[in-house]
Amino acid sequence: MPIELQLNTLPKQPPTSPWLDRLAGRTLVLLRRRPSVFLVAYGLQFACLMLAWRGPVWLKLSLAVVLLGWVLGFLLVLRQTFKLSRRLSVAFFHGDADEVARLRVMIDGSGAPHSEHEHQGRLVGHAEELLLRERWAEAAELLNAVKREGLPPLARPGVLSELGYATALAGRAAHGVSLAERALEEAAALPGYPEPRRWYLEKRLGVALAVAHRHLEAVTTLGAVLERSGGSDHERASAAYHLAQAYRALGALEFSTQVLKLAARLSGPCAVRAQAALTAQGIEPHSQQPFARA
Repeated sequence: MPIELQLNTLPKQPPTSPWLDRLAGRTLVLLRRRPSVFLVAYGLQFACLMLAWRGPVWLKLSLAVVLLGWVLGFLLVLRQTFKLSRRLSVAFFHGDADEVARLRVMIDGSGAPHSEHEHQGRLVGHAEELLLRERWAEAAELLNAVKREGLPPLARPGVLSELGYATALAGRAAHGVSLAERALEEAAALPGYPEPRRWYLEKRLGVALAVAHRHLEAVTTLGAVLERSGGSDHERASAAYHLAQAYRALGALEFSTQVLKLAARLSGPCAVRAQAALTAQGIEPHSQQPFARA
């Protein structure tokens, strides 16, 4: 069955004011850690307005305008905090590790985490940034330190899968495959586990299989992954590149070249590697021809 190139894109977020980003980030941290501050502040303003209600009209209008300004300002900043979270997702999607790091600092805040839940979240976020930078051993070390039982149930298979992926690429391929397989088993045991997340679990298992030299299984797994929509372009490039390596190891050089062309048309480090591999073979990287699985 031919595998057509599917470009999965998210819109780039428009640039915003740095000071507004910082204000939104600090508001998000305060909302997460001290939500009562906002309730007390607005409660005091409302109380002042009620006490002044019997006063002169100008005083009532002044206090009402101040209270309205506070409410509108808070809503503006709250809207910006949601934009920060959205921009973090977009940065991950595009594999922009520097933007991920910048936004994570704003969203997480500075200083030590204020709870165990926040600490575990920071570990996962930092590890995922290291995965984007392909610092496999450091990412595996952080992910191994995460207490998955403290995470939401739907998040646990993904973290275990990332650990298996990083472990395999850090040089312990067999153990990485075992972890990635366990992650898929855990996901299968969860009712309603989202299909988009399953795509990532299967992709990471396929890459781990390729690195572990289990080439036939890697071809089956990664081929099926690429036939489905899902993942970002840099994730699909990783799947295609490792599928090409598995085909080459099996002696299917024509299929390997076709998949390398697919990877080369995407984005990320594996796309660059695919382009370099094709150039070294004297082949134009940007052919539009689909390929059929062996």
